[in-house]
Amino acid sequence: MAPFTDNVHELDRTDVEANYMPGGVAYDRFFTCPLDYNNPQKKSIQVFVRHLVSSVSVDKHKSPFALYLQGGPGFQSPYQTNLSSGWVGVLLSQGYQVLLLDQRGTGLSTPINAQSQVLKLPTLEEQVEYMKCFRADSIVKDCEIIRKILTQGRSPNDSKLTLLSQSFGGFCATTYLSFYPEGVDKVVITGGLPPLVKDPVDVYSSLIPRMALLNERYYSLYKRDIERVYQIAEYLTNNKVVLPGGGIMTLRRFQQFGLAFGGGGGFSSVHKIVLDCCYDLDTIQRFSYKTLLELESFNGFETNVIYTILHEPIYCEEGVASNWACERAIQQNSSYKSQLNFEEVKLTGSPLFFTGEMIFSWMAEDYPEIGKFKELFFALAEHDKWSKLYDRDALRRNTVPVSAVCYYDDPYVALNLSQECASTINGSKIWITNEYLHNGLHVDNQVITKLLNMLSK
Repeated sequence: MAPFTDNVHELDRTDVEANYMPGGVAYDRFFTCPLDYNNPQKKSIQVFVRHLVSSVSVDKHKSPFALYLQGGPGFQSPYQTNLSSGWVGVLLSQGYQVLLLDQRGTGLSTPINAQSQVLKLPTLEEQVEYMKCFRADSIVKDCEIIRKILTQGRSPNDSKLTLLSQSFGGFCATTYLSFYPEGVDKVVITGGLPPLVKDPVDVYSSLIPRMALLNERYYSLYKRDIERVYQIAEYLTNNKVVLPGGGIMTLRRFQQFGLAFGGGGGFSSVHKIVLDCCYDLDTIQRFSYKTLLELESFNGFETNVIYTILHEPIYCEEGVASNWACERAIQQNSSYKSQLNFEEVKLTGSPLFFTGEMIFSWMAEDYPEIGKFKELFFALAEHDKWSKLYDRDALRRNTVPVSAVCYYDDPYVALNLSQECASTINGSKIWITNEYLHNGLHVDNQVITKLLNMLSK
């Protein structure tokens, strides 16, 4: 990895906009960062941060910063409208200034979409090189630029960041600890201790049994959905269902709704759309426009393109290609494969399983926006010249306080691999619970409170 450069670009202060809201003020800040840190003098990108300050007396020149690293990859930070609520309120009440980073390629930080710069590049090789700059290593270097600008003039100890990281944000935090621990005061990781694996197929091999278990729990909770899902599956198999945006709702695309099993909506959100679909089929023998919109917008594969085309490569390091790791893992799990029934629906009486946070090569056919990236999507799956994401030796020597929560049945981040990571990070404290699936940080303030308390002991 090339050394980090101190040649930073100062923020244009005229770009800072203050927005007052309950509990304090949010400053919208834009920073200029190199696209490629190996060639920092060439192209630059814009990175956006919302800087939250409590209405309670806070010295912006001395109060510590807590930087939030969002999950994904490919999702922007939440848009906070009340600074007294949720985990943001907890951090602000403890005297932190909170930084909500839109990671590069998301939100207002030079987002990746079909209209962005990447698809305008003349060759596929240039497009791949561009996308290589949107992984955790570059995100962390952006954070270092932002940290140095916002803490300019402070002592080294007072210029460090506290990191709060959710899901993929925990991957980024671990990269931060690997290469720039001098910029970090403490780290809190929720559902995001990364798998330190050589081949991402190992990730999916660990997650498939968990996803199978969640399918069984879903159908034990909603027993009649076994028949309902088969009714939907037969309709999708025998009819071409065109969505309002032009995409096709295939059976395999419908089965991806299991992605919600670990999120905020959970089982109930999938059950609701199953009920809506079956009601339409029973009454009008097709899906209504309202239901078609629900089906189309159920997940973020198209609106957050990085989430799809860079999802498997976020695990890869030098010499490793993702090579459709999820598909390979499913082929190795015969029982799970048989319950997916992508090719043909057979009323066997066994539940038709939903898939989870899984990426498939056929998504370029079923999702129009992903189809625009098809060549790049496939090229990234075959690419093996990736940068180093973690320094295992540095993690073993770690001196930064780290606390993390892991969830027993998390369908996105495998517990066994997270435990291996925790054992690598010297001094890390881990809390394992079955009270939440993956989104504990967003549903219960006790999660952030407990993790912060673990750091003080």
